[in-house]
Amino acid sequence: RWNTGLLLAAAFVLMLIAGCKPRTLEPEEARALLSEVRKARQEVALKGQVATNVRLADTQVEAEATVHRGAGRFQLEFTSGSVKGIKIIEQDGAVWQIAADGKAVRYLPRNPVDQMPFMSRDAVIEVSSDGRISGRPTDKLVIRPRGDTLARIEMWLDRANRFPLGLDRYSSEDVVVASTRYTSVDFSVSPPPVVELPATSDEVADAFQGHKIDKPKAVEVLSQTPLEPSYIPDGFAF
Repeated sequence: RWNTGLLLAAAFVLMLIAGCKPRTLEPEEARALLSEVRKARQEVALKGQVATNVRLADTQVEAEATVHRGAGRFQLEFTSGSVKGIKIIEQDGAVWQIAADGKAVRYLPRNPVDQMPFMSRDAVIEVSSDGRISGRPTDKLVIRPRGDTLARIEMWLDRANRFPLGLDRYSSEDVVVASTRYTSVDFSVSPPPVVELPATSDEVADAFQGHKIDKPKAVEVLSQTPLEPSYIPDGFAF
């Protein structure tokens, strides 16, 4: 005969199993959760250590880095691998790569190590409770296109603030093409200060950064009416 203690223990195990089972989110839930993630990536201040693993052709490139971010700013310095000493700075809506010697500056169209996954209208999103990263409880988020494919993005969100502490990207062949993990993290810090970039960065910005113009001017420049999107993905503005 089962005693009360055994019954309670069995019920607790069943609750844990049920809590770990992935749950498919409704579109409204998915948009709300991804909005929280984007907000956390912009606003949450932290310092930490990151391990990255990126597949280039048939080679896996591994490196470690220090990270300081918050208030829309991002500062990363690689501390190992062939990229040791290289810095990536994101601030004022622009991304810069600074060479290990601190002189050569390159403007980047996007942050190569800190991209938010794109969510299409037809994406399937699942969430479940899943372990810890850097000692912090996380929820696992899986984003995949509909249909028979193994391509997907897996993210581990800090349960307290929704900041992504881990991210894996898989190809349609079920191969990890990029992976990021915070090996340590401190959320009690202030945001990083604005970095004063080398003077050459202004010239580089002029060469690579575009300028916003209104529609009449665009028609004049292009000699035709520019195409306009019929659908704006979540997280983007026209």
